[in-house]
Amino acid sequence: MMESWFYADKEKLADFYGAGFKRSALKRNPKVEEISKKDLESGLREATTNTPKGNYFDNKTEHAAELLRSIRPKSVREAAPNCAKLFAAVLTRLT
Repeated sequence: MMESWFYADKEKLADFYGAGFKRSALKRNPKVEEISKKDLESGLREATTNTPKGNYFDNKTEHAAELLRSIRPKSVREAAPNCAKLFAAVLTRLT
């Protein structure tokens, strides 16, 4: 799930949601691609429900694009090897 990338940069996720964000609801696995879909969804739901921006899944269309722009690519590549492979393949094609 794309949402696993958000777990790689919890600081930016917390900055985006602000007050009421419950960081402790997110799994601590540094290998974010190994977090189950169920855990990704329940963690994001619990972490974001009491924020001014509201639950991630109720606002996914808006929030996902903004979060993808704000998370740090380096953090994601370090925590998600498949993302790193994707970035490398795209950059190879562009050069």
